[in-house]
Parts: sequence; C-alpha cells; structure tokens
Amino acid sequence: MLYLGSFTAAAFGDTIWGSASDKEDMYNNIHWARTNYTNVPIIIGEFGIGTAQTEAAARWKYYDFVVNSAYNSTTSVMLWDASGTFASNTSTYGDETVLDIIIHAAKGVHNALPNSTENDSDPSYWSSAQLFQKLGDPIQDTNLPFLWNNKTVKSISCSGGPCQSTLRKGVDYTTNQQNITFTKSFMSSLFPSGAQPGLKANMVFHFDQDSADLRIPAYLWSKPELAITKLTITNATAQNDLWIPFKYAGMPEVAMATAQMVNSSYLVNSWTQWRGPMIKGAAVSRVLSFFSFHGFLFDMFVRL
Repeated sequence: MLYLGSFTAAAFGDTIWGSASDKEDMYNNIHWARTNYTNVPIIIGEFGIGTAQTEAAARWKYYDFVVNSAYNSTTSVMLWDASGTFASNTSTYGDETVLDIIIHAAKGVHNALPNSTENDSDPSYWSSAQLFQKLGDPIQDTNLPFLWNNKTVKSISCSGGPCQSTLRKGVDYTTNQQNITFTKSFMSSLFPSGAQPGLKANMVFHFDQDSADLRIPAYLWSKPELAITKLTITNATAQNDLWIPFKYAGMPEVAMATAQMVNSSYLVNSWTQWRGPMIKGAAVSRVLSFFSFHGFLFDMFVRL
C-alpha cells in the first residue's frame, strides 16, 4: 500500500498541507514504489480528500503535487470519489478548481497556486484562496501571496457582485513575483460602506500559459455567533445527529471544531494535544459520547 500522508485521512485532523516535509514524504513514497517495481503498473487509486475538513489552498497544493509527482514517476492516478466531494447527483462539482488542477497536473503542468500557512505550529492561519475584508477595518491595498510557477495572470473575471465582468490590470489589481495586489479603489467598490457581511463576489484567475483557472471568492467578514449557546443531551437525543445553528458573518464554513471534556481533556483524538494550534483537539467525523462532556470550541474562518 502506498502511503500519501495523514492529509488524506480525515481522522488525523489535518487541515493544512504543503510544507517541505509534506512534499518530501509524498514524493519519496511515490518514487520508492516506482523504483522498486519498475515493471509493474502502479495506480494511485484513492487520494481524494474532503472539502469540509481541509483548507482550499492546502487542497489545491496537495492535488497539484501528488498528480505531478505521479506524472514524473510514470504512475497513473484515479480519483475515487465515493463521497460525492466532486461529483454530486446534480452533475456539478463541489470544488471545480480541484478538478481543473488535476486535469492540468496530469499533463505535467505545475499550476499557479495561492499560498497559505503550511505549518500547523503557526499561531494563526492565512490563505490566498479567499479575499477577506473585515467589517469596519479601513479599506486599503490588499496583497495576496501566490506561487506563480512561472505563470502570469492573463485576466480576472468577476461575477456575483459590484465588480466589472473583467478586472482592469493596473487599475483594479497589480502583480509582482510574489503577490497580487487588489487596489484600494477596487476594494472600496467591492466592500462599500454599509455593506453586510457575506460573499460579495466570485473571481476567476486565468493565466497566460496552460494552468488551472483559480476560483477566488471575496468575503466581507465579522465575528460569527452561535444561534444558541446551550444544549441538553439526553440518552434519547444522544442517538441522533446534533445540529448546532450558526449566525455566520462571512464565509459560511467551520474551519475546525474541538470537543472538550469537563477535565479539559479532548473528547476525541486526544493525541492531537501534542500538535500545533491549527490541529490541536480537532474533532473530526466520529460518533461522540456525551457523558462528562463540557462543550465545543469552533474555529471559524478567517482563523485568526
């Protein structure tokens, strides 16, 4: 069995990926299999990861690297999507950018990618897979770091908000070797005074060379709130799904949930107490026992 790392298994709680050690481990495992079984066809058949448990920028880096590593090692890949992460009953894709990245990487293309936190010991998280503006903060030029991989932004289309259908280079944005910068005037038009938190626009980056299109949403955000602050669990209700309503104020997703006991230990995945703050106490999909349970702690985007 070819091991691609803990990022592929939600049970490990990993939400970020892309460090030098992540890449080294993955490449070495694929390369080891190829060099030790030179005359045997190899298929990497189950390397999909869920969108609910992982950060977008991390997913995009992961898929680009694993498919490129397989390509360079003359190894085939097959995306096994039994969970419907990409293909649903409506024939739409949950993360169209991932599909685009896989198709290009399968041709040996190193895609342009948003940069992001890669070390789970970092005290906070940042990502260029979304454009965030905090409600009430001054509007200013905003930089998003990117891994261009020798690609150049050809155009940026924009929809679903108060932006032009095609952004104007030099007016709405500029680029350099490390960043794309959205200008103060563009940010002001996207996040006008009096606007309410939420999704304000969807941008798609197009490149001058063969590379996946990158879909970057723009959010105005504020502090989210729980719609309720207390739940009573009985023996009867403990057998059912537990629904906790949120009043989202920006990106409508939970980044991570921590389930804690009254003695401050973690209800599940207690071994994550030795991981960094990005993963510590991660309560992933699992049947929970609520005896002696204290409560949940939810980490929301933008993960400050």
